[in-house]
Order: sequence, then structure tokens, then C-alpha cells
Amino acid sequence: MAPYFVEGSQPVTDLSIIVVSWNTKDLLADCLNSVIANSRDLSLQIIVVDNGSADGSAAMVRSKFSNVQLIENQANLGFAAANNLALPLCTAEYVLLLNPDTRIIGQALSILAEFLREHPQVGAVGPKVVHPLSRFRTLSCGHQPTIRTVFNHYFFLSRLFPESPAFRGYQLLMGVHDREPRAVEWLSGVCLMVRRQVIEQVGPLREDWFMYAEDLEWCERISAGGWELVHVPAAIVEHHQGASVQQNEAVHTMWVQSLKQYFVMRTQATHLQSLVFSMVLSMGLLFRAVLYWGQGLVARQDRRMWQAESRRFWAYALAALQRS
Repeated sequence: MAPYFVEGSQPVTDLSIIVVSWNTKDLLADCLNSVIANSRDLSLQIIVVDNGSADGSAAMVRSKFSNVQLIENQANLGFAAANNLALPLCTAEYVLLLNPDTRIIGQALSILAEFLREHPQVGAVGPKVVHPLSRFRTLSCGHQPTIRTVFNHYFFLSRLFPESPAFRGYQLLMGVHDREPRAVEWLSGVCLMVRRQVIEQVGPLREDWFMYAEDLEWCERISAGGWELVHVPAAIVEHHQGASVQQNEAVHTMWVQSLKQYFVMRTQATHLQSLVFSMVLSMGLLFRAVLYWGQGLVARQDRRMWQAESRRFWAYALAALQRS
């Protein structure tokens, strides 16, 4: 494989940060401010890739963050393609993919960078991602999606038996799997720090999906390359989940189709296996929809929130039955 970065170039900063934004101007400004305020012990390169925003995001970056490199796309290229535009420009030993609807808490980035420095066998790390407006207690990491891990996750078996290998789920759990650093099979692209050497070895993100499965596939390649992936819960990042996605209902259920397509690609699934995966995913999502609907009936508080969650998971369940 040809060198992905400029041949012969050496890292000149501690950390290169890529933020891909689409119509999240205010959240993006808050994100960048949190990065700058909480990373004073790191030399930073920050690259914002604006995916054709119509809300003045690019102008805001130019006026308020003069030290940030800005790439302006004329259209929304999606997560992977936008990140791939910036990757060859990175000048640091470590590269961070960061969503614009996040806030860095304390020394999170320094903790992640230090973990990579101290563990040369680790190729990528991710923080504990918390959702301040959500009651749902899953971590942004876990095991690769299979029929079993998806079944265990959506039917709560992984929560009932959290340390049993037989019942491991697609996502790991807050309060259970976040007591210490833990090796995982995937880390979320919401906040993902990767060694430059790893990117040289495995290449950039695949652009097969508009969003949602690229990080799973990248992590799979990183693991196949002999590197470990570690969730580091001492580093904390807040995430206002789905800020860009919520602007477009057509995108809202795209993750379901992306997950199905990725499962088929990764496992080389037969038509029958693909159908079983879709049915398990749909039934699990429907189970959650019914459960949240019942919670909304009995809840004295947050009734509207539970009703909204029920409607959301019902839409997910229907999307899982649709042909990819």
C-alpha cells in the first residue's frame, strides 16, 4: 500500500483533530471551544470539514477560529468521505475523529493520548461518551454485530448477564463495563483517536456507507492488522446525540440499513443469514418499542420522552424489515 500521508513526512504536533460538520453551527462552536479550553497541554492541529452547511457554519469557523483549518464542501459527502479529505493533511502522531455535537470534558484528550503513548500495542482508543439528555445507559463501544450479539443486546440478555461471554451484547453498558480500560471490538467514530501508524497500515475509512457503519468496519481492519482497541472510561466526552441527523427524517433510520449491510459484508452472509439477522434486529427493536410504550403509560414523569422513544424504535423496527 502506498503511504497514506505525504511520503517522508514526520509528525509535528501531538494531535490532529478532524471535525465533520453539517448545519450544527452553534454546537460546532461549543465543541471547538471545549477542545481548545481543555487541551492546553497538547499541540493541536484542528481541521473542520464543512459538508455543505446552509447555516453559516463555515463563516463562523473563519471568523471565530482563525487557527482552525477549514475544508468547505459544496454538498454533504457523508461522514467517511469528509474525514478522508482531511486525513492526508494531518500532521500529528495521533488523529482524532470528533463529532461536532460533542464537548470535551476536562483532560479527556490528554488521557487518551497518554494511554496510546503508554501502550504501544493499542492502535485506537475511545472515551466514555455520555449523553446528558438521555437515560439510556449504553457505551459507544462493544462487540461486532452478529445475530447473537444483537439478540443479546436488544432483548436485555447482555444486561442480565453482563460478564457472561455467552450473553455478550453488541454494545457495552455504563456502570458495568466502564470501571477500567477494556479491550473491545469496536469504538464509535463520535470520538475516536487512532495512531498515525495505524492509518498508514490499514488505510482510510471505507466510503461504502453515508454514515453509521464506517467506524465498525475501520475498527475491524485495525484489529485484523494486529492492533488492540481500548475503551478508556477515565476520558469523558459529552454527546448531544444525532444533532445533524435529526434535521432530516430520511436519514433518521439510516443506521439500521447500514448495520444490516455491514453485517452481510463482514460475515459474507447467505440470504438466509441476512434474513435472520434482519428479523432478530427488527424483533429486538419492536420489543424495545413496546417496552417503552408501556413505560410511558405508567410513568409519572417523562411520559412524553418514553412515548417518543417508543415511536422512534417502532420506526427502527420497520426499517429493519425493509430490503437494503
